[in-house]
This record gives sequence, structure tokens and C-alpha cells, in this order.
Amino acid sequence: WQIETTGGKYSSRTVVVAAGVAAYVPKALEGIAAAEQEAWGVYYQVGDPARYAGKRVVIAGAGDNAIDWAAKVAPHAASVLLANRLNRFGDDPALPARLVKQGVEILFPYYEMKEVHGESRVEAVTIVDARTGAEERREADVLLLNTGYVANLHQLEGWGLKAAGNSLVVDERMRSNLAGIYAAGDVVNYVGKLKLISIAAGEAATAVADIASELKEREKEKKAGRRVEHAMEVSGRFYSGYEAVQMAIAMIRNSVRFFRTAVIGAKDDGVKNLFAKLQREGLQHVEELQNKVLPKYAGGGYAVEDLDDTALAYLRDAVDPFVFGGHRLAQDAMRGGFTSDMDAIYTGIRVHEDTVSFFEHLVREPSLAGTKPELDKLLEGARHHLDVLLKQQKDLMENGVGS
Repeated sequence: WQIETTGGKYSSRTVVVAAGVAAYVPKALEGIAAAEQEAWGVYYQVGDPARYAGKRVVIAGAGDNAIDWAAKVAPHAASVLLANRLNRFGDDPALPARLVKQGVEILFPYYEMKEVHGESRVEAVTIVDARTGAEERREADVLLLNTGYVANLHQLEGWGLKAAGNSLVVDERMRSNLAGIYAAGDVVNYVGKLKLISIAAGEAATAVADIASELKEREKEKKAGRRVEHAMEVSGRFYSGYEAVQMAIAMIRNSVRFFRTAVIGAKDDGVKNLFAKLQREGLQHVEELQNKVLPKYAGGGYAVEDLDDTALAYLRDAVDPFVFGGHRLAQDAMRGGFTSDMDAIYTGIRVHEDTVSFFEHLVREPSLAGTKPELDKLLEGARHHLDVLLKQQKDLMENGVGS
């Protein structure tokens, strides 16, 4: 992932979103499009006080912000009216007197803005006394609103994260619908969620623990891959071309069995059809290896089942995790079934990553140089299958299916 901030750009395999309520935005005035409000003269921050020079300013709301705004705007504006919707003025009882001395007119307490009048910009506002319901219309050029804030996820909308209301959707390990992106704290919601600091800290710990586990597994796979590369450099990968092709056939057959199980267990018709297609193509690859490639090496080496224990031990060290690791993964999945379509897709991806890595080394095997065109074709097919599965995973994540 690429994370762009005001302080620079960063790359990371994982991201934890701990944005609280993501962002507080002012409660917007209804009836005027958000993009047009400043043109109307509606503001939610003071900005440069000089822009109010000669203007009739109405400040609606309460709290310290509204009081500070009135004090800042008064020296520049033609007039300032502060409609305070609460029954208090901050912590300083002398504030109202100081504002009046600056020329600020105060409506207090429980005065609220009801309506804005104007054709293309603010011309007047209607203010109501919440106690009596009495209304009065006041001429105005500018309206400053401080009527509260609401949580908003708009800053995260472009990320493709699945949200429900103003919260991100996560699973029990704080994982979002996007692989590698986690969330914790007030920005997430789930059944039984309590918005407490202690809970948020626990959620963050859960996310970090899962990330640590994932990264540890990836590092183990990398180290295994480096050991494989070293073993191939030192002693060569296969005992013969015949043995290499036999290994390829065994691997694809295992994938075909995996696809057959996935077809039976898939819940979505699209996923079921995808696995059925991959199963048919896998059988075609097995047939091609058996009928076109293997005969070229007949008598030129050993079948896997004929190798002695020492040779098999070497193969299990050199080929793992590409072949035997993939076999175990698929076999475990076939024994246990799948908990969801996403689970099946994920297992398929892991198996095919092994398959692609296996064939990438296969096409570089000197003893198979005579059949490189056929092997290149099979490698292309394995890469295509992996791309199809990755696309299906992305579609399921974006649609929130099978998570």
C-alpha cells in the first residue's frame, strides 16, 4: 500500500486505520448545495476576519468558538448578531459584557436559526426563541454557523473500505474488506461494540498481533524460497527431465482435485463456474504433459515413486514449498472443506502461487530444454489462473461477499 500524508509518502504491506470517528465535519446547512454555500456567504470557520468588512454578520450556535468568532469579526463587520442556542456563555461570566462593548448584539438564551432567505446569497435569516416560538427576521450578508459536528468517513471513501453508517466493517481480527488494511477504535463497529478507550486499545493489540502473525508466515515462506534457490544453485533441482515432468503432473492433478472440491462447496454460482473452468483447464494441462512432454523422456530417468529415500528427502527440501507445500495446503482444504467462497478463493490463490513458482523454475531446468515451448505454455496458463483467482478475490472483497 502507498500511504500519502502531508509529511510525505510511505509504503507498507499493512495499514491500521485508527482514525477515531474518522473526521468531524460541521453540521451542514440544509437547502443549499454544499459546493455553493461559500458563494452564498455561509461559513463554518472564520478564516480571514477582513473578508467581513462592511458586512452584516449573523453567528448562529454556541460554545467557545461562536464567542471567539464574534470577538474576531466585530472590529471589521458593519454589525454582528450572535444567536446563542444554549443558556450559558462559556466559563467567563464577563464575556457577554465584553462582546456588547465591542458592538455585538446578543440574543440569549435558547435562540436558534430557523431559515435562510435569499435568491443566490444570504439576504436575511429567521431566528426563533425556542422557549416561546417567537420568530424574528434579521437582515444579513454573512452567516457563520457553529451548530455542532458530525462524524464523517468522507476522507476514507476513496479507499474502497466497506462501511456501515459512519463506521468501518471489520472481522474478529480487526481486518477490513481489503487485504492488509485493518481498523481499530471508534472508527469500527460490530455487534456488542463498546466505545471505550480500553476496548480500543485491545482492538489495536488484536490487529497488531494478527499482522505480526501474517508477516512472520510470509518471512518463513521467503526464507524457504531462498533455501530452494540455494539448493538449485548448488546441486540442480531435478534428477532427470522425466522426474521433473512427473512432479509437474502430480502437482496439477492435486490442483484439479482441489478445484473439484471447490466446485462442490462453492455457494456463489459465479465462483462455482470459475472453479469448474479451472478444473477443465487443469485436466487439459495434465493430458498435454502426459501425451506430449513425458514420452520425450521415457527411459531417460526415474519416476518419482521409484526414487530412493535420499532422493525423496532432497526433493522435499528443494521443491518445498512450491510443490509439497501446495499439496498439503490443498489436501488440508479438501479434508476440511471451506468456510466460505472467499476461503476457497484464498486457498486457490495460495496453491497457484506455488504452481506458478514451480513452473517458473521448470522452464529454466536444463534437462527440459527440448520441451521449453510446451512448458512456457503451461506457465502462461498457470499465471492466467492465478490472475483470474486474484480478480475474483478482489470482486468478492469489493462486494463484501464471503468475508
